[in-house]
Amino acid sequence: MDQKKLAWNYIDNNIDELIALLQEMISYKSVYLREEGMQKYMASYLANMGANIDMWYPDINEMRKHPAFCVDRDNFDTSPIVVGEFKGSGGGRSLIINGHVDVVPEGDNWDYDPYEGKLVDGIIYGRGANDMKGGLAAAIFALKAIIDSGLKLKGDVLVESVIDEEIGSSGALATVLMGYRADGAIIPEPTKYELVPANQGSSFFRISVRGKKAHGAYHYLGVNAIKKAQFIMDRLDELEEKRQVEFYNDLFSRFKIQAPISVGKFNSGTWPSMSPDLAVMEGRYGITTGETVEEARKYFEDFIYEACKEDEWLSKNPPTIEWMEHWNSGSTSLDSDIVREVAKVYKELEDKEPVITGWAAPTDLSILTRYGNIPTLVYGPGNESLHKNNEYIEVADLKNYARHMVSIIIDWCGLVK
Repeated sequence: MDQKKLAWNYIDNNIDELIALLQEMISYKSVYLREEGMQKYMASYLANMGANIDMWYPDINEMRKHPAFCVDRDNFDTSPIVVGEFKGSGGGRSLIINGHVDVVPEGDNWDYDPYEGKLVDGIIYGRGANDMKGGLAAAIFALKAIIDSGLKLKGDVLVESVIDEEIGSSGALATVLMGYRADGAIIPEPTKYELVPANQGSSFFRISVRGKKAHGAYHYLGVNAIKKAQFIMDRLDELEEKRQVEFYNDLFSRFKIQAPISVGKFNSGTWPSMSPDLAVMEGRYGITTGETVEEARKYFEDFIYEACKEDEWLSKNPPTIEWMEHWNSGSTSLDSDIVREVAKVYKELEDKEPVITGWAAPTDLSILTRYGNIPTLVYGPGNESLHKNNEYIEVADLKNYARHMVSIIIDWCGLVK
């Protein structure tokens, strides 16, 4: 414990440096396709800490060959990946700290410049402050506190600064394809100190339903595609209920519906006095941790096509189902060492049992677990301001999380005596 206190005291005495680090990170408008400046800064900062730096621009053609790749980009020319490797002395477990530096657009109605990192009354405002530059900065600073306090780790620590998490996790995928692995991984997303060992996935779908045109005065001579689409929408509700029972998981019990199916777009018809011959709906399909994207899609298609046999028209004129973007699900066993160790640290520092839960939204955990076979836990500070105007994080939260990460890194990797 005394050795941990050295690093904790370093954090307390150098909190202004942690604040400055996050403010600098916020200053980069690292939205989709504009992450290069941010990543070059990360590479420089990690190198100054003593890391071996690997910064590369993934080959888009190679990335497209992987079934998990779903990002609509033409290249990675302005979107490099950065991995900083801190070598241990040997004999300890290795750890990945994985964080995404891409942020969603800032939007309107901010009280402060969204890329200034304004500090007001112990709160730092800015796009990405909460999701998730704050957690990543605190985790990196925890490692710096260990190093600058003269403590020597046995296990290696890899800091992965990635992009595209907000639109499909191609950055995390690139690290896996490059061969980076560890005995465990922490993703400092804003979980508010809840332990998240699993997340659901999703896929966007488009269903095109054909009908038969007829004048509105004689609509009974045609087949209204909207009505046939409504039949399918009702079946989607049944499918959602069926999957809620079949794939129920206690980790996601806080959610009323664990793998929702929703239609967000609908288009049909060209004239009020005409039965349309085409209706097109698009929506989101939740994918559970118990299935791959391919398995979930087949489940969806089999159910819809079987349901269409109940309708005379649709049995002979089945709809067309198309698939668009997708995000994988993923999970880490509750019995894994990474979950146990972080739970132990949380209990020691917070003097209470942690909440262990799943996330309905996708994260990079799915890539690291499903394709890298890396036991991964999403665990970070934060609040509910992610993706909102006036996004923020409290300095006290940053400091507290840095202390947590000091304990996690030391307990996981081990110290040289």
